[in-house]
Amino acid sequence: MSAGVNGSGDEGLPLRWVVILLVSTIAGVLVGRAEGLAEGMTVAIGLAGFLHLVMRS
Repeated sequence: MSAGVNGSGDEGLPLRWVVILLVSTIAGVLVGRAEGLAEGMTVAIGLAGFLHLVMRS
């Protein structure tokens, strides 16, 4: 099953979003453990936004 062109199919999230969410969640957890929940969430949201801008085609 293919996700279609640019993730336009009905097969779920495009691979790009899976990568963005996975990387930002891992970074947020790591920062959150060291600095606290608020900082971890800030890093996760900021990194997701940054990766979205960088990875958009």
